[in-house]
Amino acid sequence: MAVFVVVAAPSLWLAHRSFERVHREDALSRLSREHAELAEALDDRLEAAEASATRVAKLLDRDLSQLRLDGGEGPDQLFNELLEARDDGTWRSRRELFDGTLEAGTFVSARSTLGPVDRAVLLSAKGLLDAYGVGSSGGWDNLWVLPAGGGIALLWPSHPEFVFDALPDLDYSHTEWVQLTLPERNADGGPRWTDPIFDQTSATWMISVVAPFHRDGRWAGALGHDLPLTSLAAGLTSRLLSDGTSSHLLGQDGSLLLSDRYGVQIDGGGRVTAQDVGDPLLLQALAAVAPPPGQLSARVSDGQRTLFVERSSRSGWCLVHEVSHDAVLAGVHAVFELLWSAFLALAVLLTLLPVLLVARLVRRSVSSLVEASARVSSGDLSHRFPVDGPEEFATIAEALDSMVARLSENQQRTRAVLDTVADGVITVDGQALIESANRSAACMFERPAERMRGQPLSSLGPAFASVEELLLGGEDSSTWSLDALPDARRSDGGAFPVDVRASLTVAAEGRLVTLTVRDLSRRREAERERLALEAELRQAQKMEAVGQLAGGVAHDFNNLLTGIMGYAEELQREAESGSQTWRDAGQILRASERAVGLTRQLLVFSRQQELSPEEIDLNALVSGLAPMLQRLLNEEHELTLSLHPCLGSVCVDAARMEQVVMNLVVNAADALPGGGTIRLTTAEVELSGEQHLPALLDAGRYVTFSVADDGVGMDDEVQASIFDPFFTTKELGRGTGLGLATVFGVVKESEGEVLVRSAPDQGAEFTIYLPRRGDPLPEAGGATRRRPRGGTETILVAEDDAAVRRLVKRLLEDQGYQLLLAADGAEALGLATAHDGPIDLLLSDIVMPGLSGPALADALQGSRPGTPVLFISGWSADALAQRGADPDEVDIVAKPFGLAELSRRVRASMDQRIPVG
Repeated sequence: MAVFVVVAAPSLWLAHRSFERVHREDALSRLSREHAELAEALDDRLEAAEASATRVAKLLDRDLSQLRLDGGEGPDQLFNELLEARDDGTWRSRRELFDGTLEAGTFVSARSTLGPVDRAVLLSAKGLLDAYGVGSSGGWDNLWVLPAGGGIALLWPSHPEFVFDALPDLDYSHTEWVQLTLPERNADGGPRWTDPIFDQTSATWMISVVAPFHRDGRWAGALGHDLPLTSLAAGLTSRLLSDGTSSHLLGQDGSLLLSDRYGVQIDGGGRVTAQDVGDPLLLQALAAVAPPPGQLSARVSDGQRTLFVERSSRSGWCLVHEVSHDAVLAGVHAVFELLWSAFLALAVLLTLLPVLLVARLVRRSVSSLVEASARVSSGDLSHRFPVDGPEEFATIAEALDSMVARLSENQQRTRAVLDTVADGVITVDGQALIESANRSAACMFERPAERMRGQPLSSLGPAFASVEELLLGGEDSSTWSLDALPDARRSDGGAFPVDVRASLTVAAEGRLVTLTVRDLSRRREAERERLALEAELRQAQKMEAVGQLAGGVAHDFNNLLTGIMGYAEELQREAESGSQTWRDAGQILRASERAVGLTRQLLVFSRQQELSPEEIDLNALVSGLAPMLQRLLNEEHELTLSLHPCLGSVCVDAARMEQVVMNLVVNAADALPGGGTIRLTTAEVELSGEQHLPALLDAGRYVTFSVADDGVGMDDEVQASIFDPFFTTKELGRGTGLGLATVFGVVKESEGEVLVRSAPDQGAEFTIYLPRRGDPLPEAGGATRRRPRGGTETILVAEDDAAVRRLVKRLLEDQGYQLLLAADGAEALGLATAHDGPIDLLLSDIVMPGLSGPALADALQGSRPGTPVLFISGWSADALAQRGADPDEVDIVAKPFGLAELSRRVRASMDQRIPVG
């Protein structure tokens, strides 16, 4: 009997479902065919209306082509017989002249001024309408003609009461009925459909098909049919035989034209769209056939309803039929309700008879299953259910075993996934005891996961005391978070910050909380590195801004210094050695040299002064400067050197590096107003990626040079600004504020970094990191320089600064040279053209008004090829490169220059020239 129940119930249920599925598909297939037939019928009806309008238009074309007007009174007399004037000036048709079944009429506005042609057209239209009759109009509501000159002739059988009421204004020229037939909008002369409009009189939507007619090949007016869409409703719905079926007709823009479900909204007269009714399935159906490209038919379903949609290729309208699955299956449900009732009654009868016989057997098997279930519930997923007893219980036991095996497999899979998560995941029971921990949590707290189980949550550090308090306090929120807890503890007692997110699950065995723990140590380290990068960027931006100013100032200052130093040299050369004039000139030169040094510092710290890097021994450089540095210091200051015995070489500009050393030593001395020790140290270090790299340094080998003192030190605010140009903590008149800025510029240009370590009253240490280039260098020998000689050659000089131009003239003429002097490039080019003799050298400024130095040199090469060129300029290398004079490609003597430097460079330029020809 039990077998009967077990076998028959599923069979009956499967039969029920199968029959439902088959019946539903059959019903939907039948409805789909009916829907397609209705859509085809709608298109056929639209096509018939178009054909009817086209046929009437051709008949009217024929009649009008045969119309001949002789200018007599015949048409006017006939027109006046058909219409009679009213008191208000309008016209109306004479009732007695029309067939009562057709009620056709001709109407003219009071303001209309129809000529004989237009009146004849109306008369021909009326005769045609009378002859055409209702039977040929395709079942449409009416037929009308609108001549080009005004008025209307119509066949209106559905509304005879309106035939004799002439309207005061019958000008239809601006309406869509006429506009759609105009040649510029209807080149092929075919039928067109108007947009649906809501007729307030009949409370329904109305559409029209229009077609043009012609006289003598020219457009003469419009004719058409009108159709109230309600006349389509009966035909569209009567053929759907199933209950629970709804139909909708929508225009091209989604407006509901007909609907037996949303009819109340449509009858209101407003424009109701599919969006307004808010049916998602209807919107899905319309989207499936939306142009372009779109398909013309579709079927969509949400499991409760099915919608059939067909878009007319002729009119663009969408015909939609909606069927409820419950309505389709109502009969099936009724039959199977009876079958289920009979089955249940039989099952109860068959079950009660053997129940006493199997009770003991069932009780034993159930007890075994319950016992096994209890062990599985306690967490022993390796336990298996007993398969002894009746076959049914054995099957259940096998199914339960399979379920437990899958559960064990899923548990292992979940544990494997959790072990791949970067954050620590810890589960805690309602007593705040740890139940499990993933691999990341074990690594984070440096404890095996097995040892963590059963431990109180607070064992992970004071940071988790607040989490434990929330848990034991009965927190009811499903999730909560605690950010930046500062004191989580590893097994060795080391503290680290964490973020904690908690998720609460309430199960039958109690509360279970899952904690997600994130170690914030790396995030905070990254934040510190980001702040360091931002500080570097701000410093670089400051240097760039001031550097642009420094470049311009240095250029103008160099022009002034050129004249001062040149004339001072001449004055000293001409004065008697040891005289007051000779000594005064020497003071002028020394002051000028200090000004030159200041200018160079401006360009160096702003990185606009071109460096001349070479491979040098930093130990040798520091040792060579030590005597001079000691003389710079007071007697209270002691200078000590601690140099690496085997220091590798570095690639820097030696002169600029000397300036860096001097500036740092002077800065250290200023920090020791009462005297003290200044320590100079060189060393080698190797930085690896595993270390915390200082500032922006990359991993690699570096040579370091540090200057340390035990002076007053600096606070953080001063350290943030020490490399800013013109920043100084010294009293007025004691510092320019360029010393440390120059250090920063030179080191950065040499691909190095400057680090400072200081605190108030604890001294300061500046350490320079420079990339190590090679092994220690051998000692280098010295070189001698010959005294430059003069000559008798002709030199073309172009310089826009008058003082520099006069100085060059005096210096070079004293050397025996012949000079052609010009104040700009254009004048120099004119002198070269007018000069008959050779020009042995062009000595030109680079930046001049009008024609620049490089442009002058190019022009001179055209007429005097091979002429040597020597440029003079006070601009930095970067500024010259921007002006077309790359220092690496042309000869440039930098301002300010002295007599010896200028003479040597002029002589060298002419001695190296290559003969032409």
